Amino acid sequence: MAGLRYVRILKNANPDSEVWWDGSPACYGVFKSVMVERYHELRGIIDSLLPDPLSGRFSGITGVTTNPRLINAAFLHAHYCRTERNNSWDERLDVTQRRRNIYSQLVLDAARQLDTMWNASGRRLGWLSAQVDPFLGEDTSAIVKHGLELSRLAPNIMIKIPGSQAGYLAIEQLVAQGCSINNTFCFTVSQFAAGLEAVERGRAKARRLGVNIAHARYVITFMIGRFGAPEAFERQAQALGIALTTEDKRWAELAVYDAIQALLAAAQSPVRLLIASIKVDGEGQDGEHCWHLERTGERTTLYTLPAPIIEFLLRRERAGRPVLPARSLVIPSQVLDKLLRIDYFREAYQLGGLEPEEFALHPAFVTAHEYARGARPELDGFIESLRMALPQRHVPVLQACAGGRS
Repeated sequence: MAGLRYVRILKNANPDSEVWWDGSPACYGVFKSVMVERYHELRGIIDSLLPDPLSGRFSGITGVTTNPRLINAAFLHAHYCRTERNNSWDERLDVTQRRRNIYSQLVLDAARQLDTMWNASGRRLGWLSAQVDPFLGEDTSAIVKHGLELSRLAPNIMIKIPGSQAGYLAIEQLVAQGCSINNTFCFTVSQFAAGLEAVERGRAKARRLGVNIAHARYVITFMIGRFGAPEAFERQAQALGIALTTEDKRWAELAVYDAIQALLAAAQSPVRLLIASIKVDGEGQDGEHCWHLERTGERTTLYTLPAPIIEFLLRRERAGRPVLPARSLVIPSQVLDKLLRIDYFREAYQLGGLEPEEFALHPAFVTAHEYARGARPELDGFIESLRMALPQRHVPVLQACAGGRS
């Protein structure tokens, strides 16, 4: 059976296992072409992992997760093709509405690329995660409003909601209205517990209201590689005389992952864990490795893979050292004891370590949130330049159709 060994083993162990493309679908085709050219001897594996068209088969990528920055990057930096969009550039619209129109159109275009898979799988595969505007902050009503706008674009859109106090209130309301949810910016066991509770409250309310949730889907995204990155972790360790190595930080991330998995196993919930922000460590082809993949897999069944991680997997496959999922995970007790001395880790690892009002103040949450917000100034500048150059009432919109980096 052709296919990347990591994905094949995952799917053989659990038919519900999935890997998703982490980026705009606008970049997908160009990336695949580069991979085929660079790893031509792996053409069968690449075709299995990266089907063409995107929703062409179930053996590899079966979903897509995006964020505003990835969508905007595809729009701004890809190869563009001009197409008419009804009233999208009506001169009477302000920058905010034009920005929202562009984002909605690109989300819709992306979701349509997965529509065939979504229907062929009985609405089980082929989801497109689209994030609400990161500038909405802690305004629950605004988050719900934008979430509903996105969900109405296409039936296979899963709304990405941040793991803040307002975000969990919004998740409850959106689930109650039948929406599928991806709870993002999750770094702690306490956030994961809040996400489980919000989904369950929303589902209970939906049942009372007679809302059909039979095909709704819910995931919580642990951005595993971002957890160990904040300076606060290193700074607190140094204050205690602890020298944190890269391995220590990776063990910390895996320990939080393990605690989340234990919580999920006990919950008997339809919510699934999605692993994102996967990182590669080491230098040189012989030294590079990825603990986020190599030491998980026994229970995790959802991964979102950006372009660099896919190429890493192909490099290892070509070198005859394929990356394989773990059969078990044991956190070394001496490492865990050391980590538990550090507030940053302990607050994330222990249930109740953070209060809901502290979720959005977590250093990793702040960093991820700032990243998602980062593309707006560039996009607004682009919109304004078009307005100045083409002041007529209806202006052709530029649609990202290929290229870019995720």
